[in-house]
Amino acid sequence: MKALVLPGGWDSWRSPVDRSTPAHLVRIANKPLLEYVLETIRNIGVTDIGLVIDDREPQTVGAVGGDVRVIPHHGAPGTLPALAAARDFLDGDDFLLYSGGNLLADGLGAAAAEFRSTRPVAQLLVHKVPDPSAFVVAEVGENGVVLDLRDHPADSGGSNLAVIGAYFFTAEIHAAAAAVSAATSGATEPGVIDVVRWLHGRGVEIGSQEYYGFWRAVESPDALLECNRQMLGELHRDIAGDVDDETELVGPVVVAAGARVVRSRIVGPAIVGADTVVEGSKVGPNTAVGRDCVIHAATLTDSIVFDGASVRATSLRDFVVGRFAWIVPAGDRGTAPIRLEPREDLSLPGRLADSAAAKHGRHLHDTAEVTAWLGGRARAHRYQVERIPITELDGWSTHPETGNLAHRSGKFFTIEGLDVTVDGGSPRSYRHWQQPIIVQPEVGILGILVKEFDGVLHCLLQAKMEPGNPEPLQLSPTVQATHSNYTGVHNGASVPYLEYFLDPGRGKVIADVLQSEHGSWFSRKVNRNMIIEVDEEVPPRADFCWLTLGQVGDLLWQDNVVNMDTRTVLACAPASVAEPGALHSDAEVLSWFTAERSRYDVAARHIPLADVTDWSSDEWAIRHARDWYFQVVAVSVRADRREVARWSQPLIEPIRLGLIAFVLRQIAGVPHLLVHARAEGGFRNGVEMGPTVQLTPQYHELDGSPRSRFLDLVLDAAPERVRYTSVQSEEGGRLLNAENRYLIVEADESQAPLRPPEGYLWVTPSQLGSLLRHGHYVNIQARTLLAAIHTGAVRLYD
Repeated sequence: MKALVLPGGWDSWRSPVDRSTPAHLVRIANKPLLEYVLETIRNIGVTDIGLVIDDREPQTVGAVGGDVRVIPHHGAPGTLPALAAARDFLDGDDFLLYSGGNLLADGLGAAAAEFRSTRPVAQLLVHKVPDPSAFVVAEVGENGVVLDLRDHPADSGGSNLAVIGAYFFTAEIHAAAAAVSAATSGATEPGVIDVVRWLHGRGVEIGSQEYYGFWRAVESPDALLECNRQMLGELHRDIAGDVDDETELVGPVVVAAGARVVRSRIVGPAIVGADTVVEGSKVGPNTAVGRDCVIHAATLTDSIVFDGASVRATSLRDFVVGRFAWIVPAGDRGTAPIRLEPREDLSLPGRLADSAAAKHGRHLHDTAEVTAWLGGRARAHRYQVERIPITELDGWSTHPETGNLAHRSGKFFTIEGLDVTVDGGSPRSYRHWQQPIIVQPEVGILGILVKEFDGVLHCLLQAKMEPGNPEPLQLSPTVQATHSNYTGVHNGASVPYLEYFLDPGRGKVIADVLQSEHGSWFSRKVNRNMIIEVDEEVPPRADFCWLTLGQVGDLLWQDNVVNMDTRTVLACAPASVAEPGALHSDAEVLSWFTAERSRYDVAARHIPLADVTDWSSDEWAIRHARDWYFQVVAVSVRADRREVARWSQPLIEPIRLGLIAFVLRQIAGVPHLLVHARAEGGFRNGVEMGPTVQLTPQYHELDGSPRSRFLDLVLDAAPERVRYTSVQSEEGGRLLNAENRYLIVEADESQAPLRPPEGYLWVTPSQLGSLLRHGHYVNIQARTLLAAIHTGAVRLYD
């Protein structure tokens, strides 16, 4: 015996719920109705299954298993044309015809056994219903023989047996269906019940089997909710996602992998789908929440929330929330069906400037209090970073053929080789080299929450330990997490406040842009730099504090206090200053940079680490033949209050202190920075704008690179010309003791002319900041110096 599943249809009642999914793919207890249908068929021993789809249902193909034959049907809609399309597949066999919009939760075992035993031409499935007038009703005699069929009878003759959506047929049904189709004219397409009635009228015995289990035709929201309640009743408790200590789970609750539940109560039966965030909410009983949803400060009972939906500050009962729908309080969206938002918040730069001018915060009054708080957090933690042989890395191994260093999970990052050729169109600019490099293709999240206190914007920053930091504890963003971190590859604790950045709609987006990391140490690595403003209460946890931009600016004068990730995010804040003009228009700046990118041909390709020339390895390190640049080492780490308390990993350790500097000029009263178009092997686009000087002076010229004509200007600058200086470490999660001295040095025409050498251009800080609304224009070293300007650490404007 075979089985044929007919389309579930595109019922009009579902258009507010889901406009793009056929009925048989509607999810019940987070599983498509079609999966229940196929399970019911397989449970009666039928494995040869055909599924008829029309040309609007390509998504159905991906929802079925390999034992299902998909039968496209492009003709007229209806049961009989679909049956005709499947005739070759059925090939004269007995078959079950299952209407895909029906749920038969208790299976077809008895009906299938009866049909196999008696083999009538047609056997109907009938079910007792309270209101027979809504159905085709069968009057049944002894042994289940059908005596009569009535269409929606006002008087059913005493029978309350409705014909429901599963039929068993022998091959004789095909000739009957063809005869009925040929004899029918008019707008109404005959259905399978018309064929059964045609057979009955010609004396063919029709059988029936009463179905005693749960059945619903999924043809209304109420029926969908009833099916959902029924199938949720079969759940068993399974917690694969992250559930915090403030959440209460009662009864059979399923939290799928990747989901996060925070400060909530979930009463079973209930299910929370993958990658969904539930916060401060009450869910259940009898509630299914799909994947990629956000449930915030809401109450859901006896409801269904389809994938990608968001429900906030709302109480719902007996409700179906459609895919990607937003349910918010009435006042949150206004009364107009469409509301246009301002393209730019004109008040935001001024509010950011006010925060940069505020040197005292709401919670920690001044810099001394912040420093004391950081010291207290450091004493409250235990950290231990110990160098170990590379061969003792736990979970890491060196590939026997390529020499690449990788984690056994296949996640996190790898250390591979990179072959780089940079051709700027002249012998002076041509370079070729090979090196080890970090390969981490995933996109991390670097996010800062901001909130007004007493009318002043404050940033929520974290005292976070990184194994490569010179000072273990530094001020990091609210969230600093790789994709592996927040998807739980390391099986560690959940990332605090992550929900605000996975769902930026919870607040107001101030900045959200992909930016590069160090092009000399990372291959094409990018992070999502985000700033989200919230107005709800966000209590800081023990290692978090609210600081003004001005307080951060004061801390940027101290060495190794504000980490790299905080600096790059704050550089992306849309700070701007009303400037009377600039030496070059914005269009000219973009034209110059486009020409620079066009001038350089940067060819970077990954090669086996074992094939990198001028580098060698031993038990303790992978290093350059002359001990230049950096080395790859291994460390073992113990740290409480991290997502994972103990681990080991490789790190890149630079050999010497680097020098990063912007040369500054006041041109017609407007500050300008001298940017340099830099080609680096790890950049996705080959070239980004960097500071005037960016190098390790001890290696300058030794490796064949041209000497910067501005290096001596920076090194020999008089103290009154140095507008900013501090030592700042770089990304401590992958780099060990990677420090650079950052400077902004003021110059005059004799030292830095208005017409600089090739590859350099004068731009204003605001022009550079505007480019940071887009990714891959301004490198991470330049972003650190811009952060010092944006936070008021350096006052360039009177």
